[in-house]
Amino acid sequence: MKWVKSHKWEASIILTIIVLVVVITVIINVQHYQEQKKLNHYKSEIAHTPVMGSKNAEDTISVYGDFNCPYCRDFELDTLTILKESYVDTDKAKIHFINVGLSGDDSLYKSVASYSLYQYDKDKYWTFHRQLFENQPKENQYKTTINNTSNQNYISKKEAESVINHAKEKKQVNQTLKDAGVSSKDIKRIKKDIDNHKSNAWKYAMEDRKLANKHQIKHVPTVYINGEKIPSSNDLSVYREYLGR
Repeated sequence: MKWVKSHKWEASIILTIIVLVVVITVIINVQHYQEQKKLNHYKSEIAHTPVMGSKNAEDTISVYGDFNCPYCRDFELDTLTILKESYVDTDKAKIHFINVGLSGDDSLYKSVASYSLYQYDKDKYWTFHRQLFENQPKENQYKTTINNTSNQNYISKKEAESVINHAKEKKQVNQTLKDAGVSSKDIKRIKKDIDNHKSNAWKYAMEDRKLANKHQIKHVPTVYINGEKIPSSNDLSVYREYLGR
């Protein structure tokens, strides 16, 4: 009788352990599924943005920046250079750039020009991108003449014309395109896209502003790794902690 009771007790313990293992496994799988779903959704949000590196890279770094932000210039020329060498060139990570376009009409104008170029010549894009930061003006930037908190990924003809008319660096942008080696044919196509408020270039530039508003980006540069906002954009130890998990 004692033997039977003992074995029943052991069987009960084993059954309890099995149930716990199954429950824990289910919880872990559900959490993993939810995390993967969240990551896939975030990747779909930034799918339109310029990407540096292999599409098969394990980790995704997304940088919210502004072509006319001096802090973003420092990040681009220092931190991003190191990240490219350490992670992008080794196929460990890819980098997406989201231009919030909030530091004046020139910033938004540059965003539209860069998106247009990215459609026609992805190889030239990153040269142009870097030169925009290198040639960044030193004078103060102001808010755009359109709604900064828009949740729309389109712009009216009147708003687009306002941005174009108030942008002071149009000649500099055109010269930077030439310096980046962009063909005269593509420069004409870029000009046409800028003048057309219904172009994909405008659509994507406005989509970036919408994303910045959705994720409540209060300052730039702000960096996400695999959909998770990191505490510091310039601390390299943070990248080592988050990448390759």
